[in-house]
Amino acid sequence: MNESCVVLASDVDGTRELVYDGVTGRLHPFGDAKTLAGQIIELMKEPEKLRMLAQNGHYEVTHSFRQEDSVKKYIQCLTE
Repeated sequence: MNESCVVLASDVDGTRELVYDGVTGRLHPFGDAKTLAGQIIELMKEPEKLRMLAQNGHYEVTHSFRQEDSVKKYIQCLTE
């Protein structure tokens, strides 16, 4: 996401908290290769959607996971 690449990932704990299906990437059921293949084909046929997901993912990661914010939250957690 940080490199503006679209994320196609399994819908499992951890991933679903980072990738919003259809907004910042695509999620598919764990082990479902058929759905994953369909998502790849869909994005190959729709380059504008591919660009939009890449841009949204990049925006999300650069605005939600800034190092300064992470350090502040970590320090706050330790001092509470």
